[in-house]
Amino acid sequence: MEFCRVFREVNRIQNAFVERFNSSYRRGVLNKYTFENLDQVREQTKIWMEDYIHKRPHDSLGKISPVKFAKLNSSWASRRGIKKQINM
Repeated sequence: MEFCRVFREVNRIQNAFVERFNSSYRRGVLNKYTFENLDQVREQTKIWMEDYIHKRPHDSLGKISPVKFAKLNSSWASRRGIKKQINM
């Protein structure tokens, strides 16, 4: 029973992250432009993701980009044996 409780809690937390990302993506891409085809959506998504990951400061990361956060914390992760996931 303990596993089920923990699983539900993890699911709830993951859902919050997914919902936050979906909201940001919708505001940054889908609601901002009128697309004529799927290739346009893909191109705009690529541009938005580059900004979202490499440039945009995230409040949850202390107002720095995820890439900068990862660089600052990579030595911490490697000291603890945490594998880096590249090109997720």
